[in-house]
This record gives sequence, C-alpha cells and structure tokens, in this order.
Amino acid sequence: MIFKGKNLILGVTGSIAVYKACQLLRKLQEEGAQVKVVMTDNASKFVTPLTFQTLSGNPVYLKMFDKLGKNSLNYLNHEELVHIKLSEWADVILVAPATANIISKTACGIANDLLSTLLVSFQGPIIFVPAMDNGMYRNAIFRENLNKLKNKDYHIIFPDKGVLASGKIGEGRFPQTENIIKHISNVLSTREDFKGVRALITAGSTREFLDPIRFIGNASSGKMGYALAEAAKARGANVKLISAPTLLSKPNGIKIIDVVTASQMKDEVIKNFASTDILIMSAAVGDFKPKTSVKQKRKRAQGKWHIELVPNPDILVEVAKSKKNKITVGFSIETQDQIKKAKEKLKSKKLDLIVANDINIENSGFCSDTNKAVLIDENGKTEGLPLISKIELANKILDKIQNIGRTKWKRGK
Repeated sequence: MIFKGKNLILGVTGSIAVYKACQLLRKLQEEGAQVKVVMTDNASKFVTPLTFQTLSGNPVYLKMFDKLGKNSLNYLNHEELVHIKLSEWADVILVAPATANIISKTACGIANDLLSTLLVSFQGPIIFVPAMDNGMYRNAIFRENLNKLKNKDYHIIFPDKGVLASGKIGEGRFPQTENIIKHISNVLSTREDFKGVRALITAGSTREFLDPIRFIGNASSGKMGYALAEAAKARGANVKLISAPTLLSKPNGIKIIDVVTASQMKDEVIKNFASTDILIMSAAVGDFKPKTSVKQKRKRAQGKWHIELVPNPDILVEVAKSKKNKITVGFSIETQDQIKKAKEKLKSKKLDLIVANDINIENSGFCSDTNKAVLIDENGKTEGLPLISKIELANKILDKIQNIGRTKWKRGK
C-alpha cells in the first residue's frame, strides 16, 4: 500500500467529473491513505456529501462556519477553525476534479469558501486535476492562471483528450485513476537524490512490420518504463524517455522521443547515450525482425506466408562499448531458469543491475500495474521483492542505482 500512514484531503469542485472522484477515493483508500473530503457547494449539486461520507468513513467538510455539532457532516470534536485543523492534519491536498473557478481563485489568492481558504493556508504539496469542457480549458485567461500555479510549484495533472460531457472531443477529460495515483506517489516520495543526474529510459514494445498493416511485437504495455521515468523525475533527475508505441498518457514534464522499430530505438539510445549518466533499458525490444517486408497488404487468398526472421541488433551490447562511468540497467523476462539467465545477461551485456521479472505469477509482468521481481547487481547479489506496484518497484530500482552511483559517478559534475 503506497500511501500507508498518509493523510490526504480530497477537494471536490463542481464539475460533471465529480462522480469519478468517488472511484478515486476508494482507490486512495485501497492504497492505504486516510482521506477526508472537502466539497464546494456546486460539487454537492452533482454528488451528495453523504456519498463521500459513506465511502470515506469520515466527515465531509462543506462550509467555513457550520455549527460543528455531533450530527453535522462537519463535526470535528473541537472548537477550532476547520481549515486550520485540516491543514495540520493533511500530508497533501488533491483537488479532483478541479474547475476553472478553483484554479483561478487559487492563482489570484482568493479565499472565499472553505476549500479556497484551505488551499491558501496549507503549507504542503497541492495537486490539481483540471476537468472541464475543452472551450473552457483552452481559454487564454484560464491557461494563464494554470501556468501561474505550475510556475509556483503547485502540481498539475493535465487532463486527457477524449469525449467530453458536451459530446465534443478535446482536452479536459478527467485523467485515469492510475495516472493520478502514480503522480501522488511521486509527489509524496520526492527526495531530490537524483538532482542533476541525467537519465535515459526506454519503454514500450517495438514493432517490426511484415507489410504496411501487420507487425511482430509483444505484450509490453510500457507501464514499467513510464513509472521509472516519472519516479526519476520526481527524485530530481533530468529524464529523457525513448518510447515505443503504448496506450499510456505522456508523463508531464518529461522529454519524449517516439520510436517504432528496434532499429529506431537503437539509433536514439546511441545518439543520446553520450549525454546521460544512467541508461535504463526497460523497453521490450523485439529480438527478431522479418528479413524482408512487402509494400502492399498481403491477402489471405495468396495462401501460406513463409516469413524468415533475422536477429535485431542488441542495444545494450552496442552501448557497452562506450560505457565508461555510466550506469546501465537491463530487464530480463524468462519463462524458465529466470535467475540463471538473468545473471548471464548481466555479465554478457556488462550491466550494473538487472531486473528479473517473474511473469509466471498472476498480476506480474506485461500489462499489469504490479510486478514481482528480483534485482541482481554486478556482483551477482540478488534481492527478491514481493508483488508490488510498478511505481514502488521503480523507486526500489532507483534506490539500487543510487547506491551504485555513490562509488561509480564522478563527483563535481
């Protein structure tokens, strides 16, 4: 549970996406967070406060000056002002969904209700999840206010693009719950121990085309690589992410280099390797490609299709030639002899660390939000990890890299 022992205030404002905050609340609790909900008056017109009180098991806070009796949703068991006690209690405030109104009020320092007053007085991290119609999201004054918050170290989880409540298609859609959870985790675990470190990370599944329509690929979702990129950025690293195709939302504040084939990924890794300190090859790079591909779609009526496959270049072997003091990390997925083969790969590719993923158990490996892995360092020392979230695993990997770097990285860079 990544939020065990953490206290979180969920600020809910008047967007149609309020109903999605109910699902988000349950997920926060599943991850161990204690959650208290603060609602605006407009939010309570979409979903009743009683719904959030029932789901959270805590009072729901509505107004600054309600009578705090035992039968009130605002009952606190004390005489002090609500916003002061809530500020002292919380580790983080998440406003989800966040309307243009609450974002603009915060940017201008306006405090005229309980939530806006709390946002002005709270000294910890504040995260906004904007959700609104595309026309409102694109409004120039609103974007100016949003950028003002971003530049003052408020955290913004930018909305997805898709079908909106109005029926239009555009930016403004409430993000997926898993992306919000990962962002909160990064905010709460920020250590800045990678400040000034340049990290190059690969993610996703490469594709090798047989014809313009069909390709050879694998089941990788890219979730592990994206989690590593987000965790490294949260800990202060300057991150470049080389991404093969995925269905994931692009991480905020990270330079993305899009590729498709293994050859393209090799070219980008080699191009950027000289200016990096850490290379983490978490992409599932295809080992083989067709010797030839056809320029027109192959028809079923043409009968059997005999395809000759040839090996793709090994990217880690290529970069090992100019490794010097850089740290290189690889991943290994095997269906048998997992540890033995991972150690062989560690040695042959001159890696500092290898992550052996166990795909033989449920909810581990490709497309899952969790992984069960074994970390193996260059001396062959192993550390087995239980089934944990990919963001937790990302931070475990970064902890190992930090230990390696203490002796390997040159000081004064």
